[in-house]
Amino acid sequence: IAYVAPLLKPVKFTQNDYLYKISDMIDEMYFVAKGTISFSLSKEFLEKEIKEVKKNNNFGEIEMCLNEKLTYNIKVKSRNCELFVLKKNDFLRLSVNFKEFIEKFLQKSLMLYLRFNDERKRLMKEMENSKLVVNQEGENKNEKNDLDKISEQEEDDQGRDQRVREARRRQPAQGHPGLDRSAERLDRLQPRQP
Repeated sequence: IAYVAPLLKPVKFTQNDYLYKISDMIDEMYFVAKGTISFSLSKEFLEKEIKEVKKNNNFGEIEMCLNEKLTYNIKVKSRNCELFVLKKNDFLRLSVNFKEFIEKFLQKSLMLYLRFNDERKRLMKEMENSKLVVNQEGENKNEKNDLDKISEQEEDDQGRDQRVREARRRQPAQGHPGLDRSAERLDRLQPRQP
C-alpha cells in the first residue's frame, strides 16, 4: 500500500457526471473513496443500470487490460463522488514489482467482470424480448411501430374513400349494375364514423 499510495491521484465528480461513455477506452483504474458509480446500458436500452460500485471498491482494471471499447456507460450515481485514479503505466509497473499479488487481483477481477458482462447481455436480451428498446431519436420502437400502423391504416382508409368517390363520379346517371355493386362493396369496407 505504501508503494501504491503515491501513485494514486484524487479526483472528484458530481451526480450524473460521465466518467466514460460507450465506445470510450479506459486507460486507468479507479478506487471509490466516497459515493457510488453506476454502470448502465445505452440510451437505446433506456440506460438501464447493470451494476453499482460503492465505497471501498474498485473498477476499470479489466477494461484497461483488455484495451477494448466500452459497451456501456460509467457515471456517478451519488450526489458527490471521490475517486483515486491509478494510471495504466503505473499499474503495469506494479504488475512487474508485485507480480503474484497483481495476478491474484486480476483473476478475482476477471471473474467479477465476466459475471457483469453476462448480466449486461441478459439485461439487453430481456429488454429486447420485452420490447423496451428505443431508437436513436429516443422514441419507443413499439410505439413508433404502432403509430406507423395507424398512419398506414389512415392512408389506406383515405385511399379507399378516394376510390369510392371516383367510382361514384364515373357512375352513369341511370346506374350500371357492375359499378353499383363495386361501389356498395367499397361502402361496406369504409369504416363508420361516430
